[in-house]
Amino acid sequence: KLNAKQAQIDAARKDADNLQLQITKGMISQRDVNAIKSKSMSTNPELLKARYGEWLTRLGQEFGLTKVTPQERPVKTTPAYAAYKFTMQGQCRTDQLVELLAKYYDKDLLHSITNLKVTSTNQPNWLDVSLDSQVLALRAADAKQTISDKSSDRLAQSVDEYKQSIIGRNPFAPPNSPPTLATSARQEVKRGESWNLKLEGNDPESHFVKFELVSKDLPPGLRFSGRSGEFSWKPEENGEYEIVVRATDDGLPAKSKEFKMALKVVDPPAPPEPKVEPTKFDPASQSRVTALVGGRDGPQVWVRSMTESKTYQLSEGEDFEVGTLKGKVVSINLKESFAELETDGIRWLVGMDSTLKEAFEKGKAD
Repeated sequence: KLNAKQAQIDAARKDADNLQLQITKGMISQRDVNAIKSKSMSTNPELLKARYGEWLTRLGQEFGLTKVTPQERPVKTTPAYAAYKFTMQGQCRTDQLVELLAKYYDKDLLHSITNLKVTSTNQPNWLDVSLDSQVLALRAADAKQTISDKSSDRLAQSVDEYKQSIIGRNPFAPPNSPPTLATSARQEVKRGESWNLKLEGNDPESHFVKFELVSKDLPPGLRFSGRSGEFSWKPEENGEYEIVVRATDDGLPAKSKEFKMALKVVDPPAPPEPKVEPTKFDPASQSRVTALVGGRDGPQVWVRSMTESKTYQLSEGEDFEVGTLKGKVVSINLKESFAELETDGIRWLVGMDSTLKEAFEKGKAD
């Protein structure tokens, strides 16, 4: 009888221990449920779709995924929770996709990516992305549950570290190559003259190339604009200088390369020799007085231009222009066979024995 009683006591103790274990497990489960309730979405389906859809839309638009579509009904229901599916689509760069995923997983919510489809486009480092996200609403959560603003602490690395490891082995584009300098690395500059040079780069992947100045000690007066990649200078002394520039593309990851440039300041070119114009033939040098005549309208002096095959019949007071000579007939002396002409305030005489040019030059000398 004593042994039987002892067996009953042992069985009762075992049942009590099992019951205590179940109570402890229940308390732990309740604690875990309470701990994750703040990560749940609202149990109200319409409120859940509105709030989670708004957050997912803002996240997508930040990186180019502009289309967010919620599924009307839960994709799964259990006594503990209901699961809802959202689809997000669009185009973004590889680095933007890394940032989007980092922000997604850092959000302290009961959600996960159930499907991620990424395809390359014709544009380097640009992707077509389709992402399915599943989010849970715990039955024990509040119907007015708000979205948690805490960090999930799920990320093992910083975003930059993820970029370095993921983009460095980007499977959607060939390895990025550094740009080259398209501008000549040797430049000759004229002393005392304004000089401008805009740097140009070539990139194997046709990425945009920007330049920065590496050298700190620059020749006096030399300026460089990092925004435009342009040098400006007006050197005052001859000399030779070496500077270093760095070209960087906007590929993923960005690649850089440094280049040395040699600047040589030289004398400006000598001024050109004055151009001597050849002496032009002057019809006045081949024009002579052929007659001094009197008539009904008064005396006239007749001047024959041999090169023009033309005879000028000039009266007193009449203006004339023969070759380079122009002026006015002042008077005509028929008795002594000469005419007095005036050019630029100079009066000069011409008779039957000289050309107009000769008579004018003699009149200037007198």
